[in-house]
Amino acid sequence: MAFLGTSGDEHSRWRGTSVRDKYEAYDSVIGAGRERVAAGRLAHARRKFDELLLEGGGSAVATEALHRIAQIYRVARELTALPAQAGLPG
Repeated sequence: MAFLGTSGDEHSRWRGTSVRDKYEAYDSVIGAGRERVAAGRLAHARRKFDELLLEGGGSAVATEALHRIAQIYRVARELTALPAQAGLPG
C-alpha cells in the first residue's frame, strides 16, 4: 500500500490516471490525492447501449452512441499502429 501514500513518504505517493469500473472501493484511492484522476472504461458504456438495442429499444441515441464509440475505437487502433515517437510534440 506504500504506493498509495500510506507510508507517509511524499515521494512514494502514486500519481496518475486510474482506468477503472464503478467499483466504489476505488473512490477512496482516487480521492486521496489531487494528482489522481479516475477514467471510466468505454467498453462498459458501450455494452449498455448495445444491450438497449438488443432488447428492441430502437433508441436513436443508442445507435448514434455506438456509431461514435466505433469511431473512437477506429482512431485508437490507428494511433496504436503509429511508432511511439509520432505522438511526441516537437
